[in-house]
Amino acid sequence: MTQVFQRPRPPGSTRSEMTGRNGFVLIAALWLIVAFSAVSVHYGTRSRTQRLSAANRIDEARARAAAESAIEHARSRVFAVHREGAIRSRGIELQRILAHDRIARLLQDTFSLGTAHYTVRIFDAGARLNINTADEEQLRRFLGAFRVDWSDADHIAQSVADWRDGDDLYRARGAEREHYLGARLPGIPTNAPFESVHEMSYVMGMTPEIFDAIAPHLTLEGPGLVNVNTAPEPVLLSLPGMSAGAIELVLRRRRQGQWIRTAQELSDALSPIARQAFLPAMPEFLRRATFDVVELLAVGEGWVEGSPVRVRVTAQLIPAGSIVLVPWRRYE
Repeated sequence: MTQVFQRPRPPGSTRSEMTGRNGFVLIAALWLIVAFSAVSVHYGTRSRTQRLSAANRIDEARARAAAESAIEHARSRVFAVHREGAIRSRGIELQRILAHDRIARLLQDTFSLGTAHYTVRIFDAGARLNINTADEEQLRRFLGAFRVDWSDADHIAQSVADWRDGDDLYRARGAEREHYLGARLPGIPTNAPFESVHEMSYVMGMTPEIFDAIAPHLTLEGPGLVNVNTAPEPVLLSLPGMSAGAIELVLRRRRQGQWIRTAQELSDALSPIARQAFLPAMPEFLRRATFDVVELLAVGEGWVEGSPVRVRVTAQLIPAGSIVLVPWRRYE
């Protein structure tokens, strides 16, 4: 006869108490396993995050170096033009180069440095409208060039002025903080100059369609003077006294390689009707316009193949004597 031996229970313990203790031990063991797993996952995730962060920092440094190379590339191109004697007569020759995109064509490709890449563009700040210095009338005329209804253009222009000024008093058709909060718009006026062109898209009355059309013609750089010899038609139209006839004359002269040097020269070349509109506005025109390249800008963007990290840098280029100066750079 087979005998069955059972483990003796501790004195005073019942079978149910033993089962409870064994269950507690099992649960505790399971909790320990879960805790160790959580710790392993935490440290594994943390280690992976640190590796990705380190990789991103390396990619950012390489992208930044590529963007710097873009600016130096642009600088060398401007220097080459300068050295060849193309920049003469107070910048008129440089305007010809910019107007015909000669430098832009030389730099239109993507350049590679191993697995790092960059692009670069050069442009005259005076060929764009400075949204921090343009007055309401300039903005209305500029928007009109894109067939924006006058009422809508006036609303946007006054809202831009309210965005930039240092108070919370709104113009008759403008907007201040309370209007933006009430409309639940994504941006709120800063009562200060715009910090980016994209910030213009938040202005009351602006639509995505209007912003997409005007954005390529906007800038924050330069003293706010529009260069008659390089600005495109919409930017020229923002200038006081510039009628359709005056703009047609400027663009025709530009196509023929003839560059206007003074406001008087422009006035003398206008038709009687265009001159009649231009002369009364000449004092304000002279405050807003120039016939020279005042500020040349280079915009470079660098990145590393396979990385989402991109570095954008804008730099000012000034040909001076036998060198090209870079007074400032701004990174994004």
